[in-house]
Amino acid sequence: MVVLKEDPSVVRAGMPDGYELRYDFKSDLSNSVMCGSMRLAAPVKFEDARVFEFPLTNLSSPGPYYFSVRAHNSVGPSAWSRASAAYMLTCDAPAQMSSPLLVEAKSSTSLVISYQPPANLGSTMGGDVMEYELRYSRDPAALDRRLDDDNFFLDAGAGGASGSGTGDAQRIFLKRIRARGHSLQAQHAEVDKLITGKTYVFQIRAVSGYGVGQWSDISSPFETLSSPPSKPPPIMLAPGHDNPYSMAVRLMLPEANGKVVEHCRIRLLGPKWKNMPPATEWKELGIPPANMIESEDCELYEVEQNGSKQLVWQYTVLPLQPGAEYRYVWCCHNAIGDSEWSDESEPIKTQPSMPQPSTAPYIADEDDRKDCSLKVTWDPPFDNGSDIESYTLQWSSNPRFQNYTTVDDIKDNFYFLPELKPNEWYFFKVVAWNAIGQGNYSILDISRKAGQGKGAISTRAREPSPVINITVKPVDKVPGAVYLSWEKPLDNGGSIVTRYKICMSLTSDFEVYTEMVQKASRECKITDIKPDTVYYFDVLASNSVGYSDRTGEPATCRTNPVPPQKFIAPVRPDKPTIQVLEQGDWKNAEIQVNWRCPENYDQRKGFIYDVDKQTHMILHYAVQIRGGISSPLLTKDIQDSEHIGQVRDRQLVPRDSSNVTTFNHLTPGCYYQAFVQAFSAAGGSGWSVASDIVRAPPGLPDPVECMKLRESTIVTTDIEWVCPWGNGEDVTSFILRFRTDRVLQGWKDGTPDPPEEEEQTAGGYEEMLSSSNSWRPTVLLPIADCVVPIIERDSQVFEDADFSGRTCIWHVGGLQPASFYTFEVVAKNAIGNSEVCISDSLRSAGVPPGPCSAAQGTFELATTSSVTFLWRLPTYFGGEDLEGFDVAWTSLHFDDDIDFKDLKLDDILGRALDKVASDTTTFVAKGLQPGETVLPVIRAFNCKGTSAWSRLPEAAHAPALTALADLPGVLKEPPSLLRQASMDHKPYSLSASWKCPPQNGMWIKYFKLHFTPSSEEHGATVHEMTVYPEPGKRWKFDEAISSHFVHSELVPGVEYVLRVRATTDMGDAVSWSEPSEPNVAPPDNPAQPETPSSIWQWPYAIQLDWQEPWMKGAPLEKCEVLYSLSSLFSDPERVTDDVANKDLEKKCMIVEGFKAATTVWFRIRVQNIVGWSPWSKISQGFTTSACKPAAPEMPMIVHMTAHSLEVSWEEPDSHGAEIIDYKIILVDQERVYTLASTLKDFDETLQAKMNAAIDEDGDGDITLEAMKKAMQREEIQEAVQNICDDRDAELIERLQPRAHLVLDAASFPNPRLLSHFFGGLSGGIDLALAVRARNDKGFSDWCVPLDGLRTPSTVPEKCLPLVLLEATPNTFRCQYRLPFNSGELITSMEFLWCRVVGAMERHLALGGQVEFGRDERADQDGQGTWELPVPGPEIALPGCLGDPGEGMIFGLQPGTEYDVQVRAVNMKGSGEYSQKVRMISLAGKPDRPLNLRHANKTSSARPPAVQMLGDAAASGSGTSTRDLALVPVGMHGELLERPVLPTVFFSHTGRLHEPEDVSVAAADRFVQARRAQQLVPIQDTEDFSLPRR
Repeated sequence: MVVLKEDPSVVRAGMPDGYELRYDFKSDLSNSVMCGSMRLAAPVKFEDARVFEFPLTNLSSPGPYYFSVRAHNSVGPSAWSRASAAYMLTCDAPAQMSSPLLVEAKSSTSLVISYQPPANLGSTMGGDVMEYELRYSRDPAALDRRLDDDNFFLDAGAGGASGSGTGDAQRIFLKRIRARGHSLQAQHAEVDKLITGKTYVFQIRAVSGYGVGQWSDISSPFETLSSPPSKPPPIMLAPGHDNPYSMAVRLMLPEANGKVVEHCRIRLLGPKWKNMPPATEWKELGIPPANMIESEDCELYEVEQNGSKQLVWQYTVLPLQPGAEYRYVWCCHNAIGDSEWSDESEPIKTQPSMPQPSTAPYIADEDDRKDCSLKVTWDPPFDNGSDIESYTLQWSSNPRFQNYTTVDDIKDNFYFLPELKPNEWYFFKVVAWNAIGQGNYSILDISRKAGQGKGAISTRAREPSPVINITVKPVDKVPGAVYLSWEKPLDNGGSIVTRYKICMSLTSDFEVYTEMVQKASRECKITDIKPDTVYYFDVLASNSVGYSDRTGEPATCRTNPVPPQKFIAPVRPDKPTIQVLEQGDWKNAEIQVNWRCPENYDQRKGFIYDVDKQTHMILHYAVQIRGGISSPLLTKDIQDSEHIGQVRDRQLVPRDSSNVTTFNHLTPGCYYQAFVQAFSAAGGSGWSVASDIVRAPPGLPDPVECMKLRESTIVTTDIEWVCPWGNGEDVTSFILRFRTDRVLQGWKDGTPDPPEEEEQTAGGYEEMLSSSNSWRPTVLLPIADCVVPIIERDSQVFEDADFSGRTCIWHVGGLQPASFYTFEVVAKNAIGNSEVCISDSLRSAGVPPGPCSAAQGTFELATTSSVTFLWRLPTYFGGEDLEGFDVAWTSLHFDDDIDFKDLKLDDILGRALDKVASDTTTFVAKGLQPGETVLPVIRAFNCKGTSAWSRLPEAAHAPALTALADLPGVLKEPPSLLRQASMDHKPYSLSASWKCPPQNGMWIKYFKLHFTPSSEEHGATVHEMTVYPEPGKRWKFDEAISSHFVHSELVPGVEYVLRVRATTDMGDAVSWSEPSEPNVAPPDNPAQPETPSSIWQWPYAIQLDWQEPWMKGAPLEKCEVLYSLSSLFSDPERVTDDVANKDLEKKCMIVEGFKAATTVWFRIRVQNIVGWSPWSKISQGFTTSACKPAAPEMPMIVHMTAHSLEVSWEEPDSHGAEIIDYKIILVDQERVYTLASTLKDFDETLQAKMNAAIDEDGDGDITLEAMKKAMQREEIQEAVQNICDDRDAELIERLQPRAHLVLDAASFPNPRLLSHFFGGLSGGIDLALAVRARNDKGFSDWCVPLDGLRTPSTVPEKCLPLVLLEATPNTFRCQYRLPFNSGELITSMEFLWCRVVGAMERHLALGGQVEFGRDERADQDGQGTWELPVPGPEIALPGCLGDPGEGMIFGLQPGTEYDVQVRAVNMKGSGEYSQKVRMISLAGKPDRPLNLRHANKTSSARPPAVQMLGDAAASGSGTSTRDLALVPVGMHGELLERPVLPTVFFSHTGRLHEPEDVSVAAADRFVQARRAQQLVPIQDTEDFSLPRR
């Protein structure tokens, strides 16, 4: 700002009006800058000095500045003042900038902001802005703090705000921006490495050479784009929240990146237990299908993390498996998307738990099921994370599990139970123990029967014995039927008889018989067999095992003969009546037929049975009418009405009034008769006599259906139609007429107009419909004049028959060709005229078209091989579409003299015609030789024929029809390089031959021959030679030319091709000919082959590879291979030609027939047409590979008892690899008979699946090449191994063998002779076994099974415990179940009972007394036998229960406990007794009381204060024992109501309060419990005993 203060003392002649200012950078003001007038700073008083000022802006230099002023008034300006002192600009730091603005959120980690440079930059005075400092933070308060030290700022590139999501919101970051020159335009800057989804505030300042500017105001918050959440940390287990079946995991939420975490997804990998394969697939948690885990599903809390609070979701994962390891990964989701999956967590393990329930015990091998013992097996349950330490087994002989036996501390998963009864059911439960405790018992499923039951195990049954007492007798009065009955077998074999098979034969030896199977009914009625015939019958019983044997004593019977029976058909009905019912119109007429019932019947009783006349009532009728035109005999219309029922009243009297039927749809004018036929159960009668003849009303003729053109000429036409039906009256004549529709113009005097005489209307149609005389006069044509005669008349047709259906023709003349006409016809008979029939517009025949014009050539379109000519269309097409043109042409050679006068049409028509479409009038004659002339003629044709040929072309037109000349042509066919006989050792010589090509108007002078070798080996090069014609000779087109001995300059043994080119005076042909077939210069013997090699060997074959030597010009024909098993090549063998030369071009052969692990040496030689090459050198030795062993031979029996079996077998061929082990399987019962087929199917199916895995192309052919690929590829080997493992598992699952073992081959002392011992078998069971071997190459096939074995029979197995069905005071009615009979029929059951305690003992123990002289002695034990009925209950199969039976035990005491057992008996002896069952007989009546006394001796008689024992004990010691009384026990187990006796009670210590007396409180509870449940012992907690007296 320049300021001037006016000095009043120097002002002359008044005050100036104003001042002007100028300045310069020099004191002389030589180059001053005018600034303008200065302004008065402020109003002043007159006496005060005025102050003027002038602001200077946009200065570009700091100085020095020199100023000068001058004043001016109304007169003018003054002189400029002297220069002022020098002044310098004072430059400060840049001014404060405005707040930054947001341009865009570029990404989730970067923002683009804009800033406005400061106004006072000082750029011209050395104060240019060098850079800008931009600071930013997530917390605005952080930018408000005073910061004295600029080093506090962190550089953004140093990782402080790298977007990792871990930056502190209080931290401040600094970014320096290089200034881009002086500009007042807004600048942009990108700030990156920010945290996604967060807001930032910014400040900016400028930095120049004069200092740092002031920070701008804080900007508005700018937010980065949101993104999916950051990668979360691994899942952790929440402390104290793990248990066996769930766990709580902590999800520490990562940086949400701008959007709230909406849900999470968790994947779980597990469970994983030791010694078990782990899970390999991750499983999604959460609710399907989204599998989202939201905050509502979790517990939310915050934890301290790096000085800040972090939100944690705690989620409970369930259900999990106990004791298992799990791994987790998880991810978060916000509105943008999903985060990355976290890293896998550390293994997190659930707490172990008690073991899972085991499977119910079962028989793992039929050898474990014996007559007197069982080896039960169960599948080890899942241990729930803690190893199983032992098992507890409970078993009972009854399904209610009463009186069960417990076996503790079992270390294995099987248990052997001795001393059991045969053919009995046993029921088992098992529980596992681990370090946590006892699991749950296995479930007993008693509904599962033999062969399937696990937990219910019994012995086997066998086939029933033969049935008894077969009786048979014929059914009375029924021919060919018998009644057969029998009784059930005495022994059902331990299984219920479910069906019977009846065998019926005409001979007693039953060589041929018929079988019938029925259910368990023991009688049947057999019908539909031969009457009056002797039959033999036998019956076989069947149970679950199979059929019994025949009885050997068949029953016989003769069937009744067929009695005579008589059937008499009804008599023929009488003549029916017929009448026509007219309904007004002749089209609706009907015929009604009535008839009478032909039966002989009574008017009151109905049908009269007469064995000689009528035996069955009439049931229904059939009525038929027959009609003919002139007589019913000429039948034209037949109508039937069948199954017309005979209506009868309650007395079965027929109602003739109901015997009526009606027929419609009659043929008009037809004569009808009616017939009736009656039917009964005995058959049908004949047709009745014909009724009278009636006639249907006649009508008008039917209209003619259509008229069509039969035949047409150019001037006449024949119209035909079919004579319609006259509807009862003959058609006598027709009324006809026609009209002209359109006429084709151009036909004159029988010929079409020629082109030279064409008219304007020629070829067009003239419409005639508007003409008044278009209809010709009507013609009445009698039918006899128009009907087509019949050459052969049917003899049955009457002469006066009508003409309906016959073809009628109307011949019409005087027509024009190809013109259109419409025809009408009306039929007429005696009744009247039919409706009019109008035809379509019919056209008369067309004619061929007129001739075309002569052809003319087009010279400009001629080529060396074609000529183009054209013609004009005819004007008259003859009424038909022009279909095309026939073009005939011939050609004349260039050296022929052309004289058109001598040409005739026949000279041209000698060759085949060319067809040209109707839409073109141009033709190109192709295939010409250059210089040839074409002579064409043309004719048009349509469907009616062809026109006349056009005129021949004139001589003046010949040049336009001539082809152009050209170079000689290329050979049409490749030349031949042929072989000829030779005189030396080489088989042939070569000669060349070819045919002369087209000469194209010039004679050929010579030919060039070009020989090209296929390779340059042996110095072969290209060779050319020239062939001239003989003197005075000229070659003709297509003449055969040859040159001999062309191989003289060719290299022997090299393949050549030949090309030929012709040369004329016009030059060479365009190109060489196509090459000839290659041929070889005369060959020689082949060279010596290289030594053969082998890159692959199979167990039985070797792949031999060899290289073809130089064949010296002749192709390889065959090879010959020798091999030897000696390295010296002694005793060589020759490989057959079909093997050595099978794939000769592959130079590879597969030589088979060797043994595994065998070394072989080879030599080879080859042959061509000349001869053999020398033998190659001896190859190195090639060794075949090893393979799976051979199948073992069938095992042999060493020793067999009822409970054991020892077998042996010989070592099979190992096929080059040492045998590792043997697998042996043992099956029993029904699987014995299917073992052989099962193993055969297993081996075949296994081989088929292995082949399918090897056969990649799927063609079903397993070649050695496919096997080679399979042996090379690990994935196929793995697939084959998986197939073998899967098939082994399927085989074991299918066979369910009694034993399947793997025996180490090294464990046998003698590897040549191997044996194995099977123990724990049962008597009387069928067995079979098989063996296979394994080496490191795989398993062998199964051996032929050793089957047909049966262990010796023995005593029955242990029975199940008895079941009490009913008890009385003196008897027990018990139920038993038959055990497995161990091979012999069970004949009886023995029972044993032992007296335990009775009512008398309890009575005496409680202080009771008995009457004097009463005998209380009772038997302490007893036994008896229950003989089995014949047939008895079904016996049990091994491992199953038989049918139940019942038995009575007598002589027992009332209210007494007994231990009862039972066992089975067969011819081998008695089995083991079953487990004891405690049974109690019913109580009897009590004895009478002995005396009465007061309960309290010191007081008067009063009822005692009764208190429950438990209440008294609970009340403490303050209660008197005298105030309590118990009801004493009666004699036979019943409680007495009175008298009440005093007693003492137990204290809470469980000891007697008064030792001199006996406490009866526990005894009382014992009796009450026994009354509630007799068979369950009471587990009393108090210590008491009942003393015996």
